[in-house]
Amino acid sequence: GREAGTAFAECLAAVKIDPKMACAWTLLGHYYCMEAKDSERGKKCYAKAVELDPADGEAGEALCGLYAAEGQAGLLLGVCDTAAAASPLAGWAMFRKGLLLVGAARHAEACAPLQNALRVSQETSAGWTALGRAYEGCGRLEPSIKAYERALELMAEGH
Repeated sequence: GREAGTAFAECLAAVKIDPKMACAWTLLGHYYCMEAKDSERGKKCYAKAVELDPADGEAGEALCGLYAAEGQAGLLLGVCDTAAAASPLAGWAMFRKGLLLVGAARHAEACAPLQNALRVSQETSAGWTALGRAYEGCGRLEPSIKAYERALELMAEGH
């Protein structure tokens, strides 16, 4: 609509003034994907946002979601690896990589990225659940139970 067009113009002006403004690139990505229905341009904007701020989980998750929807697991993994290598605060990337590996039944490989993601953000039941699944898949039942218990505690607290 009209408001989206105005927001788009303002974000475009912002990146022309300061091309290193990651949040403006994220918003442009949202505009292209949701309003203009142009996922290719959206992916480029999200990729630029993640390049500028690897800890930007909003852009990273959006980009990974597009790659996942297209069945592009290799590109998704590449985005996660690049962001995680660039910033120890890119917990979203470590979590997403761990989920991808658990989904591919690569449980042993999933443990480290999930543990790293939980170091960044410990208050996520989804992270603890995924770590429980990874441990369970490795046959490590005691740590699996502890991870699931932590996930249940966080769910009860609304996390």
